[in-house]
Amino acid sequence: IMYLGVFCMAIWLSDKHRRILCEVFVAVGCIMGLLLIFPCDLFTTWGSGTYATVFCQYTHFGSFMSMCIPCGMYLFLTDKGGLIRMLRIAQVWLLFNTMMVNATRATAVAVGGVFILINVWGFMLDKSKRKNVIVLDILLIVTVMFLHTDAHLSERAKDNLGVAEQIVLRENCGSD
Repeated sequence: IMYLGVFCMAIWLSDKHRRILCEVFVAVGCIMGLLLIFPCDLFTTWGSGTYATVFCQYTHFGSFMSMCIPCGMYLFLTDKGGLIRMLRIAQVWLLFNTMMVNATRATAVAVGGVFILINVWGFMLDKSKRKNVIVLDILLIVTVMFLHTDAHLSERAKDNLGVAEQIVLRENCGSD
């Protein structure tokens, strides 16, 4: 609820102060993301194979990430371009990867909801942002499909196909 309060408070801030707040969220989220993706002995694993960095509970870290990712997307969509735009892409990509490593369902649902809202906004309300929204869509899809923490989606699909083939073979051999 605290993060929701910070988010709602940011709506009332001036553009300059809102950007500063988002910059802080994104910077801290990226630092924690690096600590999560490249673990050191200071941070331990919590839960069943989920990671939390400095948070004592992986779901708390997921809640924090569900605030950092929209902030990163906001900064990307409102920046003018150039070198800072490339930095924003790298930051958002790191935050997406951190979300995948953290593997909290609530975070994925929250970010999915934000993506639906951003796509509606970018394709229906502010068509000038359409290309930027497509870049974010592609970045998330590539991250989810090819950079998943357990295995690449293609490898998991092959494994599932192999299991399905074995089941079909067993059923066919049993019917003879």
